[in-house]
Amino acid sequence: MRLVVPMSVIDGVVVIDKPAGMTSFRVVNAVRRRLSVKKAGHTGSLDPMATGVLPICLGRATKLAGLIMEGRKVYEGRIRLGISTDTYDADGKVTAIHPVPDLDPEVIIKAVQRFTGRLLQMPPPFSAVKHNGQPLYKLARKGIFVEKAPRTIEVFSFELPEITLPDINFRICCTKGTYIRSIAHELGEYLGTGGHLAALRRVQSGLFGIEQAVDLGRFDEIVSAGRLSEIITPIDVVCVKAETI
Repeated sequence: MRLVVPMSVIDGVVVIDKPAGMTSFRVVNAVRRRLSVKKAGHTGSLDPMATGVLPICLGRATKLAGLIMEGRKVYEGRIRLGISTDTYDADGKVTAIHPVPDLDPEVIIKAVQRFTGRLLQMPPPFSAVKHNGQPLYKLARKGIFVEKAPRTIEVFSFELPEITLPDINFRICCTKGTYIRSIAHELGEYLGTGGHLAALRRVQSGLFGIEQAVDLGRFDEIVSAGRLSEIITPIDVVCVKAETI
């Protein structure tokens, strides 16, 4: 059953804890259908395998999407060394397998320093970046691989809370447009073992953190109970908070 909410109530931002295996586009559509709203959009997609903070702008708040996207992103996840994939993550096809030596943690920590600061990053071949109007991932599926010009990103911090080879747990704070799976792939190449992104969770996206996020099941319960106001951030609050970051 859909709940029609007055337009004045749905002008704002809700934060969904995106589930694994679902595209960001599908999550937005699920929210749009549940609220019977015409305008809804996310502020930076997550790959299907990723989970976590997905702010969704509703109604007039869609005009603030660009402002919200400018904030820093924080990700937590796991890199698995020894296995390379064509998509640079666990959803891709394995392209190479290498033995993983007993690397000294200091070697890995030093390698990570190469991926901090202001960097030029090539978009991965399987990405939504377009070439002549076609997303790269559609071309890659046809065996057509296009190299796009590198983009400037910045990694503010790259922490390694745990190293249990072949896995490396990490926490990264970075700018928008940063491909974490590219970092995982390039780190593996640099270490000589290959590697891919095995798990990823976004815990912060600009103004919004994981503590504000609700999963789709909880979102449905809240809407059904008529308590949408408890999880929506109004436009004026978003604007005020945006001025502080």
